[in-house]
Amino acid sequence: MLITSYSTYNTSVAIDATNTQLAQGFKSTRDIPVGRVYLHLAVTGDPGGYLYLEIQEDYDGLPSGDVVENGTSNPILISEIVAGLTAIDFDVDARPMLTGNETYHIVVRTSTTYTADAGNYVSIGVDQDDPYYTKGTASEYTSATWGAISPAAVFNFYMYTSSKTAGFYSSLQQIEALTKSLTKSSSGKYTADTIPTITEVVDFQDDIAEMLDGLLKGIGLEPPVSDASVAIIRLYANNCVAQQCEMTQMTAGFCAENSDTRAAAFRAVCNTLVKDLAEGGSIAASIKAIETGGTVSGAEAVSAGAILVEEREAYAEDESFIQPLFKVDMFRH
Repeated sequence: MLITSYSTYNTSVAIDATNTQLAQGFKSTRDIPVGRVYLHLAVTGDPGGYLYLEIQEDYDGLPSGDVVENGTSNPILISEIVAGLTAIDFDVDARPMLTGNETYHIVVRTSTTYTADAGNYVSIGVDQDDPYYTKGTASEYTSATWGAISPAAVFNFYMYTSSKTAGFYSSLQQIEALTKSLTKSSSGKYTADTIPTITEVVDFQDDIAEMLDGLLKGIGLEPPVSDASVAIIRLYANNCVAQQCEMTQMTAGFCAENSDTRAAAFRAVCNTLVKDLAEGGSIAASIKAIETGGTVSGAEAVSAGAILVEEREAYAEDESFIQPLFKVDMFRH
């Protein structure tokens, strides 16, 4: 899931002997874990060393120096960053928890082996032409003091709960809508105190995304797929994650007297997608057509639940297919 971002850059600011650290303020609208931060970085010369990204708390609009618990990324080897501004993935795999509507700062610092000078430095892509980001400002650490970058700037950055694609197939908001009874709150939002926790729900999203990536590779596609294909998948993916959520409270959900009813309903929808992708059914055919620019028709076309008349009897007798809850003759008098 995308937490917050700013998509424009037109220049860069260097981490050098003068500006030894750079930072970008931000807020989340809800309590949420951070898993990945993407920045546009470039290297000039060979300054050596590593880069680290930290999530720091705020003090009067600037980084406080206090890193949130588990808020330091895995190191990035500077020699592996190319010359032109390129999106670099900082993996914060311990997933620090943010509190909604509080200000934090993305702080980029270097290792002690970093040796910047006029011809050797790392720079970060920023917007200084017309920066407009209401959730925080960019700052620099100069002479042991934090201060706003002048002229005003905003980092080009993207912050996610995990990888770019983990929240690509499913929607946290829709999952919460499907499983609102589990959160026991009027907001219906998962938090650090719900069952499952917000971090566990994001983990479920990761697991389902990895499964779907594997199934798509199995039909000859290399993820990530296009938005048009994701639109076909998302309803099913939401149900897959909802099933995992329901299974954490098998006797406390909407149908406590029949504890597996809701989980089974979500599982049925999820299994439809898994079976179709695994066996090259109509959903798989439609996605392949979208991704390859081809076309599908007839039995391979995705429709509003319809099938060809000549296939109906075969499907009805095949126990491997999920049968409908209602049938045409059921309500005849």
